[in-house]
Amino acid sequence: MRSKLTKPKKRVQRAGNDHQSQSKAPKGHGHAKRDEVFDLIPAPVVVMDRDHTILNLNQTAAQAARRPLEECIGLKFWDLFDNPGCRAGTCAAAQAVRTRAVATGEARPKIQGVELPVRVVAAPRFNANHEVVGVVEVIHNASEEDRLNVEILRLVEAARAGQLSERGKIAGFESTQRELLSGINAMLEAVVTPLNVAADYVDRISKGDIPPQITDTYHGEFNTIKNNLNTLISATNDITQAAEEIAHGNLMVVVRERSAQDKLMQALISMVAGLTRTVTEIRGIAREVASARRSIRPRSTCRMAPARRPPPPRRPLPPWKKWFPISSRMRITRSRPTGSRPNPPRMRRRAESVCWEQSRR
Repeated sequence: MRSKLTKPKKRVQRAGNDHQSQSKAPKGHGHAKRDEVFDLIPAPVVVMDRDHTILNLNQTAAQAARRPLEECIGLKFWDLFDNPGCRAGTCAAAQAVRTRAVATGEARPKIQGVELPVRVVAAPRFNANHEVVGVVEVIHNASEEDRLNVEILRLVEAARAGQLSERGKIAGFESTQRELLSGINAMLEAVVTPLNVAADYVDRISKGDIPPQITDTYHGEFNTIKNNLNTLISATNDITQAAEEIAHGNLMVVVRERSAQDKLMQALISMVAGLTRTVTEIRGIAREVASARRSIRPRSTCRMAPARRPPPPRRPLPPWKKWFPISSRMRITRSRPTGSRPNPPRMRRRAESVCWEQSRR
């Protein structure tokens, strides 16, 4: 009897593995099946035709879509990853089909109502006639990058608002994102520190408190700011010294303009010139007054006789002589005995008492 030959069963292959020139992989522990390798890729991979119909996808893509793998095949790409760009034909997959080259892009598709920021890379698929028959798209989760972008934009807005003390929050970021945010914080610190020094110096100068010159080392534009502040401090000290010299009466002080627009030094020069002119005029007036005073003195050759000096004032009489009548004084003088002292003390006291009584009346 002839043995019945059974037809071999057709092997069901997943789209994307239909190359006839595919060689069989040798059996062994060091080799794995192509489907197994496809499923081991940690990023979602989707194989589509030109119309975004899903022909194949790996387990990672099915898990990201939150559906079983068998239910996903045959659906449109936007049924799993709802992206307006795919419907409008502006996504990376559509660009790869048009340009016949690898295309990249960013999108924010919604997966069962949840928005997920992703970064995609799409490569075209060709047939034997080198015609584009579809595209393979690899999807990368960009949640960490999106969170980093949000943090950077927050720092940008804070800087625009003048809040230069804001710093990036490193907690929650790892590896490259953490290093990038640390670098941004260091950059802000390098910018803010010289600005704070300049602001403090300007505030002190505006209040009349002249600080010492800056001796710290800066580079680039910050060094220019430092030199300008030091020049301002030196000029302010020179003006102060000149004003002190003028206040002490030194009108020979030399004041120079720093530029054609230096209104302060121009005013100071005019003030010194005005004071010098005023002092000169006062000296001239004083000389004229002194010469006029010498010219009006009387000359010795004048014909007029010198004026007679007034007689000296008479000495006032004592009270007893002033109020005692002359007849009484004569009577007292006549009544004295011959050879006695004139006006003995007893009679003088009596005459004084009489004068005192008459004055009281």
